[in-house]
Amino acid sequence: MLGHLAHQQGNYALAKTRYQEALALYRTFSSPTYTSWCLEGLAATLCTEGRFDSVTRLCAAAAAVREQAQTPLPPAEREAFEQTVATDKAALGGPAFAEEWTAGAAFTQEQAIDYALSLDAQA
Repeated sequence: MLGHLAHQQGNYALAKTRYQEALALYRTFSSPTYTSWCLEGLAATLCTEGRFDSVTRLCAAAAAVREQAQTPLPPAEREAFEQTVATDKAALGGPAFAEEWTAGAAFTQEQAIDYALSLDAQA
């Protein structure tokens, strides 16, 4: 919740930190629903920074984790997620988006968390 709150307040640096802290905790609990939620929030935050390759991978990973766990995106959150994906896809273009989506969709939950936690090092 703290990541979402920071994102809504426009404090994107804090939002990234909070999402990553939560992901480290959710790894311990192996919670696919909350892991997906953090991946989606982190993707939306990175979208504001124009880090579209990472956004695509995180969105794809979140969708894959949700599908495997059979925990669909709640209707109240679907529009925001779809907006993030649409912005991302328009920025990257079809072929690059498809390539990054395929890479992210292949992540296991553990790999998705590892990737999300490594993003500061890639910035």
